[in-house]
Amino acid sequence: MNILNWKKAFLFLAIPALFFTSCGKDIEEQRAEFIAVYDAFETCDSGNLSYTFTVSASSTEEDKVLISNLYDFFGEIFEGTIDGTELTIPSQTIDGLTISGTGELDGNKLMISYSTNDNDGSDNCMVTGTKQ
Repeated sequence: MNILNWKKAFLFLAIPALFFTSCGKDIEEQRAEFIAVYDAFETCDSGNLSYTFTVSASSTEEDKVLISNLYDFFGEIFEGTIDGTELTIPSQTIDGLTISGTGELDGNKLMISYSTNDNDGSDNCMVTGTKQ
């Protein structure tokens, strides 16, 4: 293989590799975008609420976040998983409250749609959190 063909082969392989490794944010950068204290306005079947909630990094996995005070449920922490700008809250039960939902981060706003269920019944909510 002569030098010219070698250079062409190198460029053919190197340029796509650079493109794929430089595109997008890695999972830690994606998660960092979610980390904040949010002022929340929430609309639920049961009524409207305003409060604050916090999203922090989980120490167990890079794609996990901890959401405290969601549903104005003081002191309780729910786990979520992030993928890009999307948030998933898998079904989990804490102190008799089962919660699950999905959300999306758009700039400084985090919109989460979720459902809860406890001994008193179910509730469907949409919360818009704005980073403080």
